[in-house]
Amino acid sequence: MSLDADLEGLDLLALGAHPDDVEVHVGGILALASDRGLKAAILDLTSGDLGTRGTAETRRAEAQEAARILGVPRLVLDFPDGRFTEEESYRLRLMAEVRRLRPRVMIIPPPDDRHPDHRRAHRLAREAAYYAGLKQ
Repeated sequence: MSLDADLEGLDLLALGAHPDDVEVHVGGILALASDRGLKAAILDLTSGDLGTRGTAETRRAEAQEAARILGVPRLVLDFPDGRFTEEESYRLRLMAEVRRLRPRVMIIPPPDDRHPDHRRAHRLAREAAYYAGLKQ
């Protein structure tokens, strides 16, 4: 899904490293937010192409269906699964999306998750959120 003007000014943005991360961890919160009329969305950093359960295409289709069931749009940045870093180029891309979406609240992965992508996603999201709030 491409970024849309009607997604700007989100109440809630849930960010995950891979498809299914957000649903597993905060799907209930998103369903409740959607049910209460809040503007919420999911942002996946990768398409999960290195996952061992299904292809990237299958995972993406399942993720889109999960977002539909939860009642929220899903966006994907397509960072390389298992290979994105905390380099400035990734931070800038994420920062641009945060600036465009302007979420009031961001839910991000925990800092100490055992999956390296989840830990990187946490640090990248914290920095992107901070820098997105600074003067351009």
